[in-house]
Amino acid sequence: MPVPIPMSVITPTRRRWPDVDRQARSLLPQLTSPGDEWIVVIDRDEEGSIALRELLRDRRIRPNWLNYASGNSLDYVNRARNFGAAVASQDYLVEVDDHDFVADGALPLVREAFERGADYVFGDVARRIPSSGGDVILEPQHWKYVPGMIATGAVRPLGLRAVRAAVWRALNGWQVWPGGDLDFAIRVERCGFRITHIPE
Repeated sequence: MPVPIPMSVITPTRRRWPDVDRQARSLLPQLTSPGDEWIVVIDRDEEGSIALRELLRDRRIRPNWLNYASGNSLDYVNRARNFGAAVASQDYLVEVDDHDFVADGALPLVREAFERGADYVFGDVARRIPSSGGDVILEPQHWKYVPGMIATGAVRPLGLRAVRAAVWRALNGWQVWPGGDLDFAIRVERCGFRITHIPE
């Protein structure tokens, strides 16, 4: 039986450890292929966090510290994303912001899409509204993707996004702020790479 393709998940974070901890509870059980890794790009001001030390005991997590939010740079999240992609050891990159949460069963769908030849993968998004009685999850936005829909604004890849590392290199990574993730998706589409929406 073939081994599922390994993937590198990239999450920049700054002062959102409760969110990262919650992300870990959903994400780590889905890192099932040998070589899977979660690259957490941590702003330097987080070094002393107790929550950080506890979370990083898992060997699948690769912490990287970067002064990415310092100075007057407006593209600091893109800097962190690109740094994570540059140090990733796998050929398939999954980009998840620290305030987004990966649904159970999402990463197996990403793997399947890559195994079928996708260059870029994005999924449905459900809005989460925090409340004292428990989070309210709204109905997910579900699209039937047709080429050209990202550039026209008919579809917005939010939340989980994944790309082959070769495509990330060919497009010189995330570049624009704000909206670097959307700009990247538009460039992927305009260059003719194969885009897959999950679930199909």
